[in-house]
Amino acid sequence: MGDSVYVGATEYKIIESGNEITLQDESFPLFLEYYSKDDFLKLLKENPLNDHLLKTITQEVQDINIDSSNHTIIKRYLPDLEDQIKRSMIYPHYVIVIQQMKRQKIIFEKN
Repeated sequence: MGDSVYVGATEYKIIESGNEITLQDESFPLFLEYYSKDDFLKLLKENPLNDHLLKTITQEVQDINIDSSNHTIIKRYLPDLEDQIKRSMIYPHYVIVIQQMKRQKIIFEKN
């Protein structure tokens, strides 16, 4: 979020990324454009000014051990999930939900 994206010669700012990507025109901030993730990826590839937003995937995908306990899976993926949520607009609501889950011992504390 906050990065600049070019559609043709027009510069947009990414103001929300989730299931739908929202772009705000830098010259006319009241104009918003919405794209699905697939359409947004195609849009990025069309303009070389957007190359800095495209990353080559070099890390191999790790298989999840199906026999792993829920605790192990939560411990592995919760920090990444928390980081993604903290950068989104829903963060204030997330804090309340996490506090409730910790009280009910649904989420384990990081070691």
